[in-house]
Amino acid sequence: MKYELTGLLLAVAIFSLVPSTLAVGQEEHLVAVLFDIGGRGDLSFNDMAAYGAEVAKSKLEQEGYTVHVTEFTPASSAEYETQLATFSESGRYDILCCIGFLWTDALNKTAPKYPDQHYMIIDAVVDQPNVMSIVFRENEGSALVGAAAAAVTSTGKVAVVLGMEIPILWKFEIGYAFGAKWMAKELGKDIEIAYVYTGTFGDPSKGREAATTFLDQGFDVIYAAAGATGLGVLDACYDRAVATGKPIFSIGVDADQDYIHPGYVLCSMRKKVDYGVELAVTKAVKGEFEPGILSLGLKEGGVGMTTPEDMEIWADFLKNAGYSDEEINDIKTKVTEMYNTYLAQYQSKIDELKNKIINGEIEVPVPSPDTIQDLRAEYMGKFTFAPPTTTPAPTTTAPPTTTPAPTTPPPEEKPKTGLIVAVVVIIVIVIAAAALMMRKKE
Repeated sequence: MKYELTGLLLAVAIFSLVPSTLAVGQEEHLVAVLFDIGGRGDLSFNDMAAYGAEVAKSKLEQEGYTVHVTEFTPASSAEYETQLATFSESGRYDILCCIGFLWTDALNKTAPKYPDQHYMIIDAVVDQPNVMSIVFRENEGSALVGAAAAAVTSTGKVAVVLGMEIPILWKFEIGYAFGAKWMAKELGKDIEIAYVYTGTFGDPSKGREAATTFLDQGFDVIYAAAGATGLGVLDACYDRAVATGKPIFSIGVDADQDYIHPGYVLCSMRKKVDYGVELAVTKAVKGEFEPGILSLGLKEGGVGMTTPEDMEIWADFLKNAGYSDEEINDIKTKVTEMYNTYLAQYQSKIDELKNKIINGEIEVPVPSPDTIQDLRAEYMGKFTFAPPTTTPAPTTTAPPTTTPAPTTPPPEEKPKTGLIVAVVVIIVIVIAAAALMMRKKE
């Protein structure tokens, strides 16, 4: 399976390289994308950020702008503040895009020192006049894929494998559990929901290990919300499904990851980091930068659950990543067949949940340090929604119990005394007569 992405997704770091030959009067715009730990190659969070910057660059150049994108991946969190200061001091960048919650502290310290520098951060709120904070309501999108997991599980056990335990990841965890519990209740089926944090976003082996533990316990749908670590989850579920022939699925995150193991990735929670980065870069280059908070959820189209229709859109992404038309068509076919077999019958219920979230009828919890434990107690664990299965008494009809007619013994025959007396009398007469005749002979 191809994990190396090329084309639009492959940008070259040009931190210190600025072309000197520009057309007269043509202004050059520099943009820096500062990745979360793990960097490129996660096929989700960081790759989507890079894709968004490249899309913005492509569209802006069609309008006559000259745009260069620089990428940077920190080796550890210790580099965040120093590297952000280095980029800021240069004064060359229209915008510095901080990808991920882990940049929060560094940005809070750095932004006030460079008031003329524009910044954008994903997944955090930094209250500074030169910072655009883009946050996503991941709990809403995760609720949809949680509902999908509960609908298709054949064992009644679904799980989520996460990266580092930070507040932003709580939204994935609780949103998924909320949606799974909601769907199980709607369908009247029992459900067990579990979670685990691996502590990393960049180690697929940790994801495989966590997923394997769940699979060994009978969990058959696992949501991978862990960046590159999640790739190990997708691999483990695929391997187990192929080895056993059972319907075992993973769920992707951030990007449309349905193509990685087509037919075995149930769906993906699409968090449109690319859209957020594209929006911020475009505004900065055009001089329309707006600081403040931008929240993107189901209503704004910032998050959602993928279906085969999304794979039609994703075809361009795959082409730019080096996939052939034949490979793309094969992926589409497998994704569509799996969807039609397992998920299509529940799409109306998933859409019902989506619409109720959008119109405010259903509110998916947003965890905080004060509420996370209570929410886990409410949404994680075993829940019984199936009607009780009582065994009815046997309904076999017994043959009618007819009371047999009384077996009255035949009437006793009364002794025939009259006849006996008569016989005795006759015998006596005969004997007397015989005796009389013998006397006469004498």
